[in-house]
Amino acid sequence: RGYHLLLERGKPGDVYQLCSGRAVSIESILQTLMKLSPISIQVKVDQSRLRSQEAPAFWGDPTKAQNAAGWKPNYSLEAALQDLAVYWKDALRTTGDAFTRKTG
Repeated sequence: RGYHLLLERGKPGDVYQLCSGRAVSIESILQTLMKLSPISIQVKVDQSRLRSQEAPAFWGDPTKAQNAAGWKPNYSLEAALQDLAVYWKDALRTTGDAFTRKTG
């Protein structure tokens, strides 16, 4: 819906952020996806890939999209992750992947 509104009302070449305006940790996204998964997932952190100079938080600002297109977020991150999990479960089921089998 947001992309459609911006195609109709946004200014070509401008950059818009379709987001909630709230910071969400990667860990909370990972935890949500793990709860939605039909299989057990073990997470291992590769310390060599962590960046000590990384900013502790990033978040978008939806104000420009709201002003240009009248867009407001009305779809939660949790709902989007649920839809993503359903999509991949269905996509992998059609390929016969083990994703649909619960493992211990």
